[in-house]
Amino acid sequence: MSDSDSLGVEPSNSLILHEEVIPSVISSLSKNIRAQRYVIHPVIIDGKSLMVIDGMHRVAALQNLGIPLTPVYRVDYLGSSNVRLYSWCRVVSHRVGGEYFREMARELGLCVRRVSQHEAREGLEKRRYAVCIMTHYDGTLALGGEDQGVWETYQIIAMIDELIRSYGLSYSSEEEAMRKFSSGDAGCIYLVPRLKKEEVLEIALSGRRLPPKSTRHIVDNRSMFVFAPLELLKLERSEAESRLAEWLSGSRAVKLPPGQVIDREYEETIVVYLHARDDVLKLYPPQILELVSRLTSSP
Repeated sequence: MSDSDSLGVEPSNSLILHEEVIPSVISSLSKNIRAQRYVIHPVIIDGKSLMVIDGMHRVAALQNLGIPLTPVYRVDYLGSSNVRLYSWCRVVSHRVGGEYFREMARELGLCVRRVSQHEAREGLEKRRYAVCIMTHYDGTLALGGEDQGVWETYQIIAMIDELIRSYGLSYSSEEEAMRKFSSGDAGCIYLVPRLKKEEVLEIALSGRRLPPKSTRHIVDNRSMFVFAPLELLKLERSEAESRLAEWLSGSRAVKLPPGQVIDREYEETIVVYLHARDDVLKLYPPQILELVSRLTSSP
C-alpha cells in the first residue's frame, strides 16, 4: 500500500463513472445492500479525480438508495504501478464460422481481413483493428475501420458483443481465453485493443462512459470486506470518516495471495478485513473464512 492509498468515504454524487451501468444489476445490488445494511466492499477510486476504477454498480446502487456517502479505497491511478489496466478477452462458447463475422463486418461498415496471430496483436496495439477473432476453421479475422477514435472503437465492440451474445459470451483474461480456445472449450475468442489509463480518465472527465467490460483493472492490495454500515454512510462526511476508521480498527486486516475466487477471480493480492460480529461473519464466503483462519493460525 502506497502513501497515497487510503480508505474513507466520498459523496456518492461526486464520483465519476467511466463505464455504463446495467439497470438490472443496479436493482439487484440495491436490494442486497438494503437487506444486508452494509456495503461489503469499498469502491476503488482515483483519489485525485474521483473517477471510479472499480465498483460502478455499487456507486449507482447507493445513489439509487439515496445514500449520501460511498465507502472508497483511494489510489493514485496515473502515478501508481500498483494499478494496472488490461482488457477483457471475449470468449464465445459455440463455434461460429468466419462467414458470420464477415457478414457482421459488412453490417457494421468494417473492413475484414485474415491475419496471423502476431499481426492481430500488433494491429490491436497500433489501433488498426477494433477486434481480432480467433476461429477454429477460418483462422484469425481482423475487423476494423478508418479513423476511429478509442471511444468509437469501444462502441463498435459493444455492438459486436450484443450480436454474438446469443452464442454464449463470457469475459476473461487473455491467458484464460487462449487456454479455453486451445483446449476446444471455446468455440472462438476475440481480442480487443487495450486502453491506456490516460484515455480512460479523459473519457470519464469528458462526461462520456465506455460500455461495460471495457476495462479490467488489477489493484494490488485491494481492500475488501470492510462492511461499511449504511447508517454510517448517512452521517456528515468528517464524522463518517472517523467512524469508519474506528469501525475498521476493531477488525483484523489479513492479506490474501492472488487467485482468490469470490464474485470472480482476483489476480492481485487482496486485503480482507475480518470483523468478529456474528451478523457480519455470516456474510463472508466460507472459503475466505477458512483461508483466513488457516493463514492466521499458521506458526
